Amino acid sequence: MGVSWRGGERWGRRLSGFRPRSVPPPSWEPRVTGSGGGFRMGDKPIWEQIGSSFVQHYYQIFDTDRTHLGSLYIDASCLTWEGQQCQGKTAIVEKLSADEDPIIGFHQIFILKNINDAWVCTNDMFRLALHNYG
Repeated sequence: MGVSWRGGERWGRRLSGFRPRSVPPPSWEPRVTGSGGGFRMGDKPIWEQIGSSFVQHYYQIFDTDRTHLGSLYIDASCLTWEGQQCQGKTAIVEKLSADEDPIIGFHQIFILKNINDAWVCTNDMFRLALHNYG
């Protein structure tokens, strides 16, 4: 599952909602609705709800205490940050914890995987939107 988060001011959002690996899975369950047979939760497809919840939770942790981001990754996870690559939750948290840059636009893509009833990020790609910076 790919989740794309784009635009806006970097790290300027205060959001909540995703359950990290150490917490039991969310109370919602995928269910088939309508004649289309797709998985839906309310009016949104389940994959959209999972992605939105993950993004909200990720940026809440990022804004409050980046050292806790490790709960969203696994040891096989990869991060590509402006072309620099690192692998493993420890290396990823170390990279994400050393950012004191000014707020500017960015693009970030998360590849999510359900492991043991918990959603984790297996691949995270981050690029600055320098063409909008001025």
